[in-house]
Amino acid sequence: MQESEGWNDLYNVIERERSQLEEIAAFENQVSRRVAYVRKNGRQTFDLSEAADLEGLGAHTSEPRILAPDSFDQTDFVGRSKQYKHREKNKSSHSLPLHLASARPVTRSEFLGDPLAMEAYWKEWSSLEEKKVWRWETLCEWDDVSATARANEEEIHFGYLFGFMVIKGDEFPIGDPRRRWKYRIVSQGNEVKDQDWQVALFQAMATSPATLEASRITEAYSCLPGHTIQGRDVEQA
Repeated sequence: MQESEGWNDLYNVIERERSQLEEIAAFENQVSRRVAYVRKNGRQTFDLSEAADLEGLGAHTSEPRILAPDSFDQTDFVGRSKQYKHREKNKSSHSLPLHLASARPVTRSEFLGDPLAMEAYWKEWSSLEEKKVWRWETLCEWDDVSATARANEEEIHFGYLFGFMVIKGDEFPIGDPRRRWKYRIVSQGNEVKDQDWQVALFQAMATSPATLEASRITEAYSCLPGHTIQGRDVEQA
């Protein structure tokens, strides 16, 4: 229903009818309780406090009228019941709203025909070759490499490379300098084999509470007078 063009109007109608049904159900419940009370105790038990409550209720209740579509405000019925109550987490009235930077993944069929995308594509491959990440002169067959490793009782690893393309600043219009293509080639860590084509096992280097605490202590130490902190990153990572 959310994809319908008239979803907002339909949503208001549903919420208005739900609110009215809740009021009718609450009124019928009160009437049933009152009827049961009168049948059990009689009307002579009608006390002054209840009369005052009914009088005050009548003074603050509007007269019957024919309702129009604009008779209700959205705040009158949206979120009134506990089941449909919504708790605002990030309101738009904050002085410092959230700023998010995102990159949209792009399929191969989408970027193959774009000159700027192909420029980013070949830039990544050429940069890795210039850095001697691999050497074409050492290229050989897998059978020869694995046989040599088994004969020498050595352990080798065989892995796969794959690339992915994203658009950074995709929310900006085409031609904006803040909207650019970015291609990266990474190693597929979950598909690494050894010389026997078995899964290669590595030492776990995951982030743990101990390493998180150590990094926080280092950052706090760098905030002290006379101290500083530096960070580094891998190129093309």
